[in-house]
Amino acid sequence: MIRRYPEFADQIARIAAKTPKGCRIPGSALLAQKFGVNQRTVMKAIRLLAEKNIVVIRGTSGVYPVKENAAQRKKTGIIAIVGVQTNTELADFIQQRLNGSGFHPVFLDFEPSVFEENPSFVLNFAADGFLFRFSTNFNLKIERYLLDLGVPYVLLNRPMGAKMVDSSVNDLEKGWSVLLEYLKEHGCTRIAYVEKIESPGYENYEKRIRKFFTSELAERSLKGCCIFFNSTQELSEISNCIRRTLSGKADALVTGSGCFARFLLRNFQEKKLFRIGASWDGNEPPPDNLLCVCHDLYDRLGWALDRLLLRVSGSTIPFENHVSSFSLQIPEFYHNKPQQKGKSMKKCSRQTVS
Repeated sequence: MIRRYPEFADQIARIAAKTPKGCRIPGSALLAQKFGVNQRTVMKAIRLLAEKNIVVIRGTSGVYPVKENAAQRKKTGIIAIVGVQTNTELADFIQQRLNGSGFHPVFLDFEPSVFEENPSFVLNFAADGFLFRFSTNFNLKIERYLLDLGVPYVLLNRPMGAKMVDSSVNDLEKGWSVLLEYLKEHGCTRIAYVEKIESPGYENYEKRIRKFFTSELAERSLKGCCIFFNSTQELSEISNCIRRTLSGKADALVTGSGCFARFLLRNFQEKKLFRIGASWDGNEPPPDNLLCVCHDLYDRLGWALDRLLLRVSGSTIPFENHVSSFSLQIPEFYHNKPQQKGKSMKKCSRQTVS
């Protein structure tokens, strides 16, 4: 049997978030009637929320939301950074950017699952605002909690197809279009998009990629396909599958994952089976031998921090969408024409996305 009470727990948590402090939420009988389920299911959902410290059950008095004093949240001077590791260049950039602002960053090296399993964390953690940078799908449940609680936040790398706009995003189609155009100009006529999907929830991502590459390859008179591998497959199995399926049928591989791009470089570029291209969005600079579209993380993080500090200070600036600039990194050996003596080929040329 499918357990339904976690589904209703999320709905009850949203009701609790909107309930003023000191007021109880509707009783289990009313909630059961509202959801069309029995009271036992509702009580299981409420007990689950109590375990997560989202509500408190006060005997026969009723169920009350657990709410922190809003005035105390404004005095911490802490900006919580989720999705940026502590010892990286991005962390140094954030630290320098916040110097003199009256705030200091606390880097929470957590996976998205931590917030998925316990969304009340954002309620109980003493921070004036949150900056989320997830390379995997951001759980929209957390965003609903943040909105309901009035906690300032800014998102980076929001999920594909999400309707809410409060983030700095990559113009993926523009970047990949530039990449495909370069490969075509340098003799590639059959291009395959390959990706290793790390977790479920990427259906919109796959759909968007297939639609884009189908139209782009056709428009540029190129042949190609999209292949998605799941996280349970061994890398050796993936390597054999690519070699068996695409050898002789493709002359270039393109991916959107930095880690997967490194794997493709190690396994195929030295053997000259395929040219390797990627959309790069890692904490570290891309490998010198990777043809890639580099999205400007510093540009995006700078925007996000400025936006977050405005919101923490009480600004009512509306949600907006910031599109990052990017550059195309071209390794020297990708150039077919010989270079003139005394002149070196630039590895990157910058093109701003508007």
